[in-house]
Amino acid sequence: MGNQLEISENLQLHYLDKGKGQPLVFIPGWTCTTEFFCNNLDELAKTYRVLAYDPRSQGQSSTTETGNNYKQRGEDLAAFIDMLGLENVTLIGWSCGVFDAYSYLSLFGTHNIKALVCIDESPRPLKQTELDWGAGKAAEVRELLISVTNPDQSKFMREYAGYMVKRPLSEAESNWIVAQSMKTPAHIAALLMADADLADYTSVARDIDGKIPVLQILSEDVADRAKPWLSENTPDAQALVLGGHMMFWEYPDEFNNSLLKFLASI
Repeated sequence: MGNQLEISENLQLHYLDKGKGQPLVFIPGWTCTTEFFCNNLDELAKTYRVLAYDPRSQGQSSTTETGNNYKQRGEDLAAFIDMLGLENVTLIGWSCGVFDAYSYLSLFGTHNIKALVCIDESPRPLKQTELDWGAGKAAEVRELLISVTNPDQSKFMREYAGYMVKRPLSEAESNWIVAQSMKTPAHIAALLMADADLADYTSVARDIDGKIPVLQILSEDVADRAKPWLSENTPDAQALVLGGHMMFWEYPDEFNNSLLKFLASI
C-alpha cells in the first residue's frame, strides 16, 4: 500500500506517510525502494511524521526514459516537499539517496531543511587514491557499470546484497533485495550509477556544515577513511559507526535509537 503523488504528466512518485509531527523524509539508495525501511518507519512515526518515497524509475514510481540523473531528482524532491506542504524537513538519504538530498540542497539551499542525515555515502564516490572515501577508482567503477548491464541483470545485485549486510543473507532475503532492485531497468540503473559515481558534492557538504545539523551514519567498512574526510571538510557534522551498508535494516533498534537521539538534540 501507499500513496501516489503526481509530480508531472509523466511522473508519479510512490510514497509512504506515517505519523504526525516534524517531517522526516527517507530516500532509498540506488535502485532500492521504500520497502527497505520496513524496520524503521513505524517506530519513528511514534514521534515524527515519517515519509519515504521511491525516486523516479525505482520501486512503484513511474519509470521514465528521461530525467534519470541526480540534478533532476533534486528537483523531483523539491516538488515532493512543496506539493505535500512539508516544512522544516529532515532529509534522510541512504547510499545514492544522499545525492538526491545533496542535489536538492545545491539547487534550493537549506531554508526549508531542518537537518540532514547521510547514511553511508561519500560526497565524491570516485576515488583518486586507495585511501580516499568512495566507491572505487576509475577502473573499478567501470567494472561496476559493466556488471550492471550484464545479460543476467540480477547477478550484480545478488553479489551487492551480500556486501550490504554483515551477516549471511538467507536465500529468501537475497531474492527479495534482488527483486526490489530489478524494478529499475538495467539501462536506467547504469545511467544512475554512472551519474552517482561521477558526482562530486564536496562543495555542498562543506557549504551546509554549521548551517544545519548533519549526522553521518557510516558502515564499519568505510569508517577509517570517512572520518578523516569529515574532520577536514565538515567538522561540525556528527558521525556514527554502525554495522554494514544496510545497518538500518540489519540493526534497526540501534539505528532507530541513534537517529531519535540525534533528532532530539537539534
